Amino acid sequence: MMKIIFIILLVIVVAMGRIFSSARFDSKYVRIGRLAVGIVLVCSLFFWEEGTVYNGNIHITEQKMKVKFLKADREFSDRMKLKANKKLNIKAECSSGCLLLTIYQNQKEVTYDISDWNKSLELREFQEGYVNLHLKNEKARNVNVEITCGD
Repeated sequence: MMKIIFIILLVIVVAMGRIFSSARFDSKYVRIGRLAVGIVLVCSLFFWEEGTVYNGNIHITEQKMKVKFLKADREFSDRMKLKANKKLNIKAECSSGCLLLTIYQNQKEVTYDISDWNKSLELREFQEGYVNLHLKNEKARNVNVEITCGD
């Protein structure tokens, strides 16, 4: 959506430049300003980071993943270090949509729907050490997720 707005703004800048050029309002300052705005808009299109979080708070460490947002159009990934008991404590809720948690290590991969989840997850099939976590947001709204390594 934002890319479309930037494209429209770029077209407006080009059109305004044509109007100023033909109306003899063209000066070196107008040309420099028009060029600067055009460069900023083009660079914004190329370096636009996909994935925006609205009204959110994200805190991810080796022992904890805490994600809270009203809505987002991105996913979250990190790794955690499993202790000897191989458990993850998961508290997750969302008002609509779906939250999928994929856990993988080497060739093993499992996916859980954690849209409404408040329990420990035993990962016996995984080895002690680092596992990768990937939290996929499928149009989830009012999300509050906290994942910690079990005691």
